[in-house]
Amino acid sequence: MAKVRIVVLILIVAVASAIVGVFIYKDIKSTGNEITIREVGKTGDGGQHQEKIEEINGKPDLTRKVVITAAMLEESKKQALEKIGQIIEPLKGDPNLFSNWVELGSYMKLIGDYDSAVVYWKYAAAIRPKSFIPFANLGDLYLHNIKDTVKAEKSYLTALMVGPDQPMVYEKLAELYRYFLKDDTKAKQVLRDGIAKNPSASERLKYILDHYDANN
Repeated sequence: MAKVRIVVLILIVAVASAIVGVFIYKDIKSTGNEITIREVGKTGDGGQHQEKIEEINGKPDLTRKVVITAAMLEESKKQALEKIGQIIEPLKGDPNLFSNWVELGSYMKLIGDYDSAVVYWKYAAAIRPKSFIPFANLGDLYLHNIKDTVKAEKSYLTALMVGPDQPMVYEKLAELYRYFLKDDTKAKQVLRDGIAKNPSASERLKYILDHYDANN
């Protein structure tokens, strides 16, 4: 039984890595080195939402202690730590490896080290401020793991500011408004915005909006 659980975990990690790879492929390359305070358009009401993103000076401490809080077998913990070490090693020589920071954050989330995941994804955003990926990942982490809807909303809004062509993020933000904040007006407006900005790639958003009231 233990062997089966280990195999399942390995498969989960492999799938997570594959998903990260897809996101990285879509990344818009940038040479930016840091992010400071920026203004984020508030989806839905035409107003403005101010988000303060922490300014990051220098790269994260790669020697910081890894904290495993997820329920894992000892062998699975060992495998995860080995993989994390493999991801970190190239970063010691080249801190501009965006995909490594994104993957490192994903592994930290997997093992339950949410603080480290936040640090690494924020740094990924700092070196690639035009990529929606770190912000979307942070939105998921804040919403489903850290349970902070305010930070989740800000992260999703920022992801949409830099990646307005990502229907998936509109759907995630709409779910936050609909199921967590119980705000149907904002949820519907987010769906409409996503459809308007992605007319040729928003069939799922259209379906959700068309069946919204029927599924309530």
